[in-house]
Amino acid sequence: MSRKTVILKSDTENKLKKIGQRIKKARLRRNISAETISKKAGIGESTFYAIERGVSTVSIGAYAAVLSVLGLDCDLDAIALDESGKKLFWEENLVGRKRAKRRKVDKKLPLPIGISDYRKASSEYYYVDKTLLIRDFIDERPLVSLFTRPSGFGKSLNMDMLRVFFERSEEDTSVYFQDKKIWKCGKEYQEYQGKYPVIYMSFETVRVETWEKAYELIYKIIREEFERHKKLLQNEKISSYQKKYMEKMLNGEVSVVDVSCALLHLSHMLQLDYGVAPIVIIDEYDVPLLLGRAHGYYDKVVSFMDILLSSGLKDNSHLAYGFLSGVMSIARWNSLTGLNNVIENSILDNRYSDYFGFTNEEVQTMLDYYGASEKYGEFREWDVGYSLGEKEIFNPRSVVEHLCNEEL
Repeated sequence: MSRKTVILKSDTENKLKKIGQRIKKARLRRNISAETISKKAGIGESTFYAIERGVSTVSIGAYAAVLSVLGLDCDLDAIALDESGKKLFWEENLVGRKRAKRRKVDKKLPLPIGISDYRKASSEYYYVDKTLLIRDFIDERPLVSLFTRPSGFGKSLNMDMLRVFFERSEEDTSVYFQDKKIWKCGKEYQEYQGKYPVIYMSFETVRVETWEKAYELIYKIIREEFERHKKLLQNEKISSYQKKYMEKMLNGEVSVVDVSCALLHLSHMLQLDYGVAPIVIIDEYDVPLLLGRAHGYYDKVVSFMDILLSSGLKDNSHLAYGFLSGVMSIARWNSLTGLNNVIENSILDNRYSDYFGFTNEEVQTMLDYYGASEKYGEFREWDVGYSLGEKEIFNPRSVVEHLCNEEL
């Protein structure tokens, strides 16, 4: 007996074709051959290829079997549900029934555009988990690490993540990591959470045209960190000399030389207070140097930064670990001679390459979450990715901005 031809409306036919296209893309993303899926689904290869074309003569059972193999059979739950998603159509008397309520759409987390606050990014926005950076650091434990990446690769967010993880605080900050990958690594890593006092500074805003303005901003940033640790003035372990120095820092009564030694003095006081040497984190360390070179005050700023960084990160016996981020290698600053103990992690290194930028898998997962998985090819053409070490990595800022411009 010949198979009866099914005649569909063009709109329905197009929808079936789209289902086939999505099945094909799902197969390709999972790197599964048509032969393998056909065997597991118990259908012939020709039938499977017909499904990928959205052919209407293929039974719904065959479609269901393929969806099951791909792990997408949960989509079948939506078939024959009413608009409220609760009852089957044939279970309800349709005559004279009230209009069904509009189906609630799952609210998606907002995209993290311009968010470098780890607490907020990881709890209120779509967050790509980079917390295994902490695990790798704990395994290797270099004294001072520098991460250099182009703009938009999540350096500031990762620096703040390190601060929130390691910093001892009155707040229980472990809640920001208990559902993250680092927590699944076990107790030996969890024990580092909230263990250290932290000195945290970002020089991102030091983008000015004169040394006077640059120094004013740098001093303001350092003074705010002293203000954050002002409770040190109440500790009897801190000497009168150290307290006087701190008061002068807070009151603006210090010289340029005093300010350039700020990291050394503050870390010593923190170690006395906590009984543990602090971690020093400096985000965008090279912004003052880049602007100094561009606007003719390089000699002054590099002299200041050389003392600040070397006294705080090299010649500092009160340091547990140091983290720096920027776009330039230390070696690019010929006059910055005091940081020859830094372990640099650049765009060419395999080490930590997954933690700055989005991998292919992370981009695909994000697109799936926002219902735009079919856009992956477009994203690859628009942002072809960067080679970090041996891996292809997408610029997070570009991906998020492009996705934000899509009609999701």
